[in-house]
This record gives sequence, structure tokens and C-alpha cells, in this order.
Amino acid sequence: MSGDQIGNFRIIGRLGEGGMGEVFRAMDTMLEREVALKTLRPELSAREELVERFRVEAIALAKLNHPNIAAVYSFFRENDRYHMAMQFVHGQTLEQRLIERTRLGWKEAAQVAIDVLQALEHAHAQGVIHRDLKPANLMLDPTGRTVVMDFGIARVLARARQTRAGNLVGTMEYIAPEIVRGEDPDRRADLYSLGVVLFELVTGRLPFVADTDYAMMRAHTELPPPLPTALCADLPKPFEAVILRALAKTPDERFSNAREFLAALCLASGLDEPHAGATRSLALPTPKPWWSRALEPMAPLLGKIRDQFQPPSQGGWVAWVDWGKANPGLAMAGAAGLIAIAFVVAGLLSKPKPPAPASDTPAAVLPVQAGANTGGPSIDTPARSPVSSGTALPPAGDSNPPPRAADKPAEPPRDSRDVVMPPEPKPNVVIERTTPAPETPPHPRPVQRNPEPERPSGGWYIKR
Repeated sequence: MSGDQIGNFRIIGRLGEGGMGEVFRAMDTMLEREVALKTLRPELSAREELVERFRVEAIALAKLNHPNIAAVYSFFRENDRYHMAMQFVHGQTLEQRLIERTRLGWKEAAQVAIDVLQALEHAHAQGVIHRDLKPANLMLDPTGRTVVMDFGIARVLARARQTRAGNLVGTMEYIAPEIVRGEDPDRRADLYSLGVVLFELVTGRLPFVADTDYAMMRAHTELPPPLPTALCADLPKPFEAVILRALAKTPDERFSNAREFLAALCLASGLDEPHAGATRSLALPTPKPWWSRALEPMAPLLGKIRDQFQPPSQGGWVAWVDWGKANPGLAMAGAAGLIAIAFVVAGLLSKPKPPAPASDTPAAVLPVQAGANTGGPSIDTPARSPVSSGTALPPAGDSNPPPRAADKPAEPPRDSRDVVMPPEPKPNVVIERTTPAPETPPHPRPVQRNPEPERPSGGWYIKR
């Protein structure tokens, strides 16, 4: 049908096929925007109940206005066939992502589930139940946002009797147990389906595997799901508890609404909980550059290469050992790099330290005699007053004053081995630099001369 015209829409290509019709990529010639055109099968257009269900889908989607839900633009009839124009989301389905990567990291899976829970919170507030949540109905756009698609079997609570056809509605691998039992489902049925999707995202397999639909229905209603941590060792225990609660057999054992599920998931994964009613702006898609379009056929191969060489972020040393076995070349290169870094660090640490510079202070200082001429200013304590020192003055008539310190003979120089360090100055003792008083010459000693012998006077005395 490429190139055909349906109303204002020109068909570009076929996107897929569902249980009720086909989906085409088309261009709105009036508004010049890409759309996803869903067409009801010709053999189903004659059945009034299916046409009514298709119309209910359009009405349900028209009530929803959320960035995580594909919007509906129009619903019309052309050539005895019913068509619905919806928002075209660039990217790939979550099913295609799982085919490329087998499973997602638990934090990436939590972010996908958070986007879906915000969409379900908005839809449930409008009375709309999706009833067919699965990876094929979840789109991942280039920004990483998850958009919920295909409310084709959505139940509007006000029109519950019109959507009841007496048959099971939904995909068997993701169907809720109460739908299998024939009970009237509510919004908690969507939470169960999302729990199955979350289990598949983190483990890479479905919780229940069976060969027939009957065995699959019994598994949903009777068998307990396996522990996710047994299939994914790096999954936190709180995250596992959230998944198991969402997979409870009875609706009363599950989360009561999407907001409660969202709060528990954010707490278990360590992510920030978005505020109630908070939405992200939906920017118009920008055309891809030529090189991006040329690499699109190689996307699966590039994804496998990225997953192959991406180092593990969880799992401890066991995960690193497995990664090294799968990538021996990168493991050896990384080990060689670590050894080289270790040698460089060891060389830097073992480098000898430079010798300390010689100090200008001599190891020992000889005492300087008072009054000696050293060629520079001398440091001496201030002269004391004779009165205050308590030393008695010599008598006035004494012609032989006591010898001064300067008159004492100089001591012979001591051996360097006998040099004694001067005592450290006492604290709080201020040593002032003073100019020595001019030295007074010593008093001249009187010259004692031998007296001349007395001459004998005339008389009888004769000195013998």
C-alpha cells in the first residue's frame, strides 16, 4: 500500500500487524506530520461489536493526554473501513530491544517501568485500563523515554459491558490471573502485566513458560513465579520483593494503584520518585542525519558489540571474572595497564630524597672572652653598678688595684673534642646589643726603688 492515499494520509510503509488490524506509517498531507495509521481488517469491519471496540479505543485514547502515552489525532471511516491516526513515535519497541540485548540492567528496567507507571496512573484516573501491556506495545524513543502504545483492547469502565465478548482478551504470556478466571478486571490487572514485563527485563526470560495456552493459564493462576535473584545475581533483594508483589495471584495482594507501585520501585532501585502529575515536555521529533540513517541496519550488530565489551557494573569479582573469560584480549590489556601503573607508582615512591641543605649554624660555639677584639659588635650584658653588685670598693690609698679580667692571661685554646656547648639562655631573658664602654687604662704602678744607704754620720756608731 506504499504511496496509496487514505483520506488526508499518504501511506509510506507498513509498521506491523495486530489482532484487529494493520498499522502503517503515513504522512498527514494537510499538517505535514508523520502518523501511525491503524486500520481495522476488512473482515472485521462487518462485525458491529468489533467496530464498537475499535471506536471505544479511539474514545479512550482521545481522553488521554500524557507524554508517555501515544496520542490519537483522528478516527474516521474510508471505503467501508475504519482508520485511526495516532502519534508516530521514533525509536524501537521494547521487544526489539530485548531481542538485541536479551535483558536490561535492573536500573534501566526500573526507569522503563517508572515511565509506564506514570502513563498507567494517568490512564487509570480517566477510567481506562490497557489490559494488554507487553514489550511489543512499549516504544523507546531516542531520548530513552518509554511510550505506551496500542490501547486496542482498553476497557473504559463506563462501557465495560460493551467490551465483553465472552473470550479472553490479552496476550497469554502477560495476562492477569483474574482475567483467566473470568472475573471482571480492574486497574490492578495492568500492574500484574507490568510485573511480568519487569521480570522479563531483568532476567531475560518470562516467569512462566508453557507449550499450550491451557498450560500457560494454569501457570498464571496456580504456579508461583521463580525467584528473580536466582536468574539475575546482581538484582537487589528489595527490587525482587517489588516484582514478586506485583505478580501476586490475587489483586488484593498486589499494589493498590500505580502510584504505590511507583513509590516502592523508586525506593528499591534508589531512583528519585517523580511527583504526582509531573510530565515531561514532548518535543517534536527532529529528522535524523544521513549517517544515523545509514547506521540503522547495523544497530543490532553494534548493540551486541557494545554489550559484549561493556564492563560489568554489578556482581562483584565474579562478574569481572566472567567478563574476562568472554573478553580475554581486553582483560590482558587492562591487566598490563594496571601493572604498568603499579611500576610507575612504585618508582615514584622509591625515588631517593635529596640531602638536606647544610645549616649555617655552627655545631659548637666557643665562648668569646670579654673585651676581646672580634672585629665586630660585641654582645654583652649591661654593666652592673658597683653598688648594686655588692662588691666592696678598694681603699683610696691602695696603690695596687685588683687585676681586671682583661689583664688575666688568655686561656690556651681547648681541644675541639673538649668544646662544651654554651648553656641555653633562660626564658624571658632579654639580651640587648650594647656598645661596650671605653676601656680605662689601668692605674700605673709606683716604681719601687731601693733607698740609698744612709751614710754613717760621724760618731761612735759603726754599721756592721
